[in-house]
Amino acid sequence: MKNTLTKLLFAMVLCAGAARAQTAVSSFTVPVSGTANPLPVATSTAATAQEPVAVSGNVILTAAAVTDPVLPPGVALTVDGNRLKGVGTKTGAAYRLECEAVLTRPLNATDTVQVTFALFKDVPNGHLAAQSAMLSLNLTYDTVKMALTQANGSIASVPAVAVAPTPTPIGTTASTTTAAK
Repeated sequence: MKNTLTKLLFAMVLCAGAARAQTAVSSFTVPVSGTANPLPVATSTAATAQEPVAVSGNVILTAAAVTDPVLPPGVALTVDGNRLKGVGTKTGAAYRLECEAVLTRPLNATDTVQVTFALFKDVPNGHLAAQSAMLSLNLTYDTVKMALTQANGSIASVPAVAVAPTPTPIGTTASTTTAAK
């Protein structure tokens, strides 16, 4: 009996580390606004040309700060931007947005998070001509209380990505043609 009790106490001491993990949850409603300008689309025609979209509304943030005896403190950040609305600046057309993300971040006093999301005209098959935009969030945490204390955000266009030129295959040389005189 004494041997069993000793084993039980030893097991409880070993498992106590997992029980020490703590979580603190905080939520914020962040008003955001901005204009998303579409990137040029090679297949655009006058009928499918995209327009700048004015986006505004509230983003709901939920930050669950977690400590663990083994790992450094972290944050599970949930971003819910489905309350955002978009309006075309040229046509006044209504746009739908799909903006949700769950991110794992280190717990720091400040953090900047950028989330890309899709927006498209609120018409049948509008999602087939979706464009991207970016939600930028600036977050401040109280690292002692492990709580999100301040948040603000804005909407912007996704930066264009430069396309690298196609390299010349190894063993060949680039050819140029000159006109004969």
